Amino acid sequence: MAWGKRPLGRPKQRWTDKVEKNLAEIGMRDGETIAQDRDRWKQLCVE
Repeated sequence: MAWGKRPLGRPKQRWTDKVEKNLAEIGMRDGETIAQDRDRWKQLCVE
C-alpha cells in the first residue's frame, strides 16, 4: 500500500453508526437525546 492512499472498499462503520441503526430499527429515532436523560433511558431499557 502506497503512502497517502486510502484503502479500497467502503468506509468502516463506527460504533455510533451501528447504535443509531439499531435504534432506528426499533423505532427510536431520537435515541441520543433520550439517552442523555438517564432516568428516561433506564426506563426505556427495562421495557
